[in-house]
Amino acid sequence: MNSTDIPNGNKTLSLLPCSDLVTPPLSHYWLEVDPATTALIIISFFEAIIILMLFGVCVHFITLYVSSRLRASRLLWLCGIFPVYSTVSCIGMVVPRSMPISDGVVILRNFKIFRMLVYQIAFVRPLVAYINMVLWVDRWGDFDPSSPWRPFLSTIVIASTLLAIYSVNVIHEAAKLHLYKFRMHIVMAFMQIVLLVYNVQSSLFGLCSGFISCEEQLLPDYAKASLWHHLIVVLECFVMLALAMWFCRPTVNEMFDRYHRVTPNDDSDSRNNPPQEAVICSTLQRFDDDDTQVFCATAL
Repeated sequence: MNSTDIPNGNKTLSLLPCSDLVTPPLSHYWLEVDPATTALIIISFFEAIIILMLFGVCVHFITLYVSSRLRASRLLWLCGIFPVYSTVSCIGMVVPRSMPISDGVVILRNFKIFRMLVYQIAFVRPLVAYINMVLWVDRWGDFDPSSPWRPFLSTIVIASTLLAIYSVNVIHEAAKLHLYKFRMHIVMAFMQIVLLVYNVQSSLFGLCSGFISCEEQLLPDYAKASLWHHLIVVLECFVMLALAMWFCRPTVNEMFDRYHRVTPNDDSDSRNNPPQEAVICSTLQRFDDDDTQVFCATAL
């Protein structure tokens, strides 16, 4: 299929196979999209707006009640995952040709290895997304799901994600007892869920795109699978951010060391208490100083 076929759209006298359809441009897409899909996209936009508002609440509490700037910065980066992904997903739903771009955001001697296994997903996922975008642009939107390289790239992403999740779990098991009051077990759990949602889920939707019908002759099967993936991502962002705010709220989380708590046994103002960095670092007393400092930085 060459570039001269694109302006003609997908309208023919007979139904085209899903793999022969071309992702339409913005103007053509919104003239032909069905009301149900439009309603789902509008609902996703409202969810994204609520996510941005919840993120604003997180910024308020973190900047006001967390004394450690490093810890506050790490918390803001984690909370910022949800508004960024939901906003990018909404853009991908509005501009269908941008969806490939939207898919593209222990013991001492073993501790560094597991930490690098977590970080490798930050390199592998953008690299695979870039390869997908290059191949998609080269084909002018004709992104054949039967291409042999697609399952190969999806398998790389899934394997990399599962390796990162396993490494996060190992680090979590090593630190969960001493960091319980900081709700680090909740943070680690959400990190694992986020890795699944934003890496494995998109790959699974891509692999299963061949089973999605396209009777409306508007979007090819791979684009329709990506559309449903983004719809679900926005909903998952909303649910996960709301749950994270509840389980890690300042009244039960020692990270918010400036927050004023009143307990039956102690009515003192916790704002006068110094930051409890030493408590976090006590988990790794058996490690040397350099590795302890690195872990304290990565563990907020």
